[in-house]
Order: sequence, then structure tokens, then C-alpha cells
Amino acid sequence: MDLIAGLPGEIPEDMEDTLREIRKLDPDNLTVHSLAIKRASRLKQMEEFKRTAGEEKQMAEHLKAMIDMASRYAGEMKMTPYYLYR
Repeated sequence: MDLIAGLPGEIPEDMEDTLREIRKLDPDNLTVHSLAIKRASRLKQMEEFKRTAGEEKQMAEHLKAMIDMASRYAGEMKMTPYYLYR
């Protein structure tokens, strides 16, 4: 099962809700991607998604919390890492 962390407006509580639902599905694996907004993308150009430096910092903190949470849930589901994106 694939999951994207860091969607616009997403907070750690949203990720926890998602992970609870995923756990119920008992998937064989879980891949967590972090949202990477490319410079030339439409999302990057949209006014409502432009962030201040403070908002960027908060989003980075939220993203770290979400990734850590996903790792914890995966461990609880007896999943082990088998590769890492670089």
C-alpha cells in the first residue's frame, strides 16, 4: 500500500487516522512517500499553497512526525524496511 505524507493542509492527526485505517486492512507492505512539490508544478504556482518560511518549518516538523508515526505503525504491523529512496 502506498501513502503520501505532507499533502497540503495535512497534519499529524490526519496521518494517524489514515494509519489506523490502513492497519485494519492488514496490508502486506507499506510505502510512505513524502510530497515533493516541483518548482514548475501547478501546485507550486497556486496562491493558496504558497507558504511563509515559518509555515515551511512547521510543515517540515509535521512531515517528520508523520514519517516517524508511519515507521512506528509499520513496526507494530511487523513490517520491516526493505529499501530506502535516495
